[in-house]
Amino acid sequence: KKRMDNSLAPLCFSLAYFFHPSLGCGNLLDFHPDMLAGTFLLFTFYFLEGKKWFRYFVFLILSLMCKEYISLISIFLGFYILLKQKNAKISSVTVILGILWFIITYKVIPISLQGKENMMIEYYSQVGADTTSILKTIILHPIVIMRKFLTFEKMATFFALLLPVGFLSLFNISALLIALPIFVGLVLTPF
Repeated sequence: KKRMDNSLAPLCFSLAYFFHPSLGCGNLLDFHPDMLAGTFLLFTFYFLEGKKWFRYFVFLILSLMCKEYISLISIFLGFYILLKQKNAKISSVTVILGILWFIITYKVIPISLQGKENMMIEYYSQVGADTTSILKTIILHPIVIMRKFLTFEKMATFFALLLPVGFLSLFNISALLIALPIFVGLVLTPF
């Protein structure tokens, strides 16, 4: 509402969020902490835009507590802050927090409890056996990732994600890049 003169546009964006099929489907069966992460991330971004740093970090930490992969969003959010707001201090803290949270949730806790990395890594076994090899494949062999993306099923998934909000996110590519780890994750999952 602060950015738009039209009072109807913010209402449309709110309705688009609440009626988005992925949000509805995620709430149909059992409890999914990811559904909370979306709201917390929206508040994180809101306080980022308003440069209210204490509240920003409160909601970032709440977001991180919802699901392991949010740590990757935190890292890319840090890059976004550096790119858009040129705030190296907040950017660095955000990236470091994301990296630490990633290490803790994908390596430290699972290895200490189960003797192996986070079980989510198994979803990406076709591109690597562990976190390090998966990251190497993504960075050193992007063609492998593109081949997986350029399938009818994956393209249809991205179309279905962007359609309910009229592809508006494509008009702000820098903000959309915050979600790049989620998009890569969707591409790499076998289902």
